[in-house]
Amino acid sequence: KAIKEIPTLRMLTYTMEELEENEKKIIHLRYFRDKTQSEIATEMGVSQVQVSRLEKAALKAIINEK
Repeated sequence: KAIKEIPTLRMLTYTMEELEENEKKIIHLRYFRDKTQSEIATEMGVSQVQVSRLEKAALKAIINEK
């Protein structure tokens, strides 16, 4: 199963490189560090609404890149 996931991981890694730095940070904290949007907002010094908007834009970019 893990071998089948390698192309997906490569695609995700490539796509992540194309994101803005703040979008990368949000995706990393949200999906690899399991932080809430509120926790991320506090850490980044922005509002939860801003985190939500940036996360949505980043996910849209990831989906459209494949």
